[in-house]
Amino acid sequence: MPAHSHLLLEALFRILELVHEALLSGNLITKRFDIVWCLISQMIMHNTLEDQADFVAHRNIYYQNIELFKSQSMVDNMVDNLALTLGVGRGDLNIVATAKGLIAGSVDLKMRNGSITRCGLSRDNGMLLPSINSVEAIDLHSAKWLLVIEKEATFRTLAASRFHSTCKTGHGVLITAKGFPDLATRRFLHVLHSVRPQLEFFGLVDFDPHGISILRTYTKGSRRLEHEQGITVPRMRWLGIRSGDVLPYTPNVDSTTETFQDSQSSDSQASQTISSQESASYSFAGGQYFCLEQSCEFDNEGRPPKRARVHEPDSSDSSGSIILLTSSDRRRAVNLMKELRNTLETTDGSDADQMYELQRMMMLNIKAEIQAVDAFGDVTGWLDERLCTHFSA
Repeated sequence: MPAHSHLLLEALFRILELVHEALLSGNLITKRFDIVWCLISQMIMHNTLEDQADFVAHRNIYYQNIELFKSQSMVDNMVDNLALTLGVGRGDLNIVATAKGLIAGSVDLKMRNGSITRCGLSRDNGMLLPSINSVEAIDLHSAKWLLVIEKEATFRTLAASRFHSTCKTGHGVLITAKGFPDLATRRFLHVLHSVRPQLEFFGLVDFDPHGISILRTYTKGSRRLEHEQGITVPRMRWLGIRSGDVLPYTPNVDSTTETFQDSQSSDSQASQTISSQESASYSFAGGQYFCLEQSCEFDNEGRPPKRARVHEPDSSDSSGSIILLTSSDRRRAVNLMKELRNTLETTDGSDADQMYELQRMMMLNIKAEIQAVDAFGDVTGWLDERLCTHFSA
């Protein structure tokens, strides 16, 4: 047997051994490194944490077997493959990912150890999301909405201003996974949705292919974790940002007020308008101008043909909220549109909205950060207006 295969088998059996011990003892295993692990190990050696030694010994698969597993990604892949083969989720194996998400707002969490975490009392930085396995009960009080935010910086700004309690629409909850959603945050959101089905869920992401990909992960899931159950929130609405939020004369397409056929019609009319003009220009805050001559289709790599001309952003813009797409952005957008083509006529219209926005994004060759909705980067006024619009519809 090749040496590589021998190591893979040894690693697999080590994971199975840890899973077996965890299931028998009821302890949870974390796949990620606890930054105080070295300190705890030293304390155990000096008999200062004897009563906690058994729990700590099972917390980190990788860092207890560094030479065997070589990398954290190897552990991730093997655990996911094992769960997929057995037809269960990681939680069924007592393997959990350390949460990285933050929460602030009108929600109390009763923990299994008897303590109560009041997220409404969180300071500017919010509170770290606990593992849903350690939560016994959830009280959402009078919360009317929940906003999932892509950017940690935006979350901290809103938490510091206590937007979750000052919003004109009513009290709400703010959550961020600090970028691409981790499994623990997705599972937590799914449980919140189960506890309060009538709670309105909204997603706030950048106007770029990565932002739309993040939104789809929350609502549809991801291919790599198709075997995981209870980690999606299909009813989450896309609050923004969209082309209409950064382009003054571009209307937003919203599945809550427009059907799929209407979306197609709007997209077709918009394309015809641009095609009929010798050039189309859009003005942005900060003195940025973009111009795309004639309508065009993009190749498989997401590159516009030579006849398309896009003007660079004005160098006088210091905010950097609206910038050009990169080649990686275009490739991601093309892949997303290929994925969306198969579902446009079978969903509630949200996929048509995303296709429309990706087409505008590619045509203008731009992307924008959340802060682009306001000249000073303050999104609270925009959020108030947008949430009020949704609840009054």
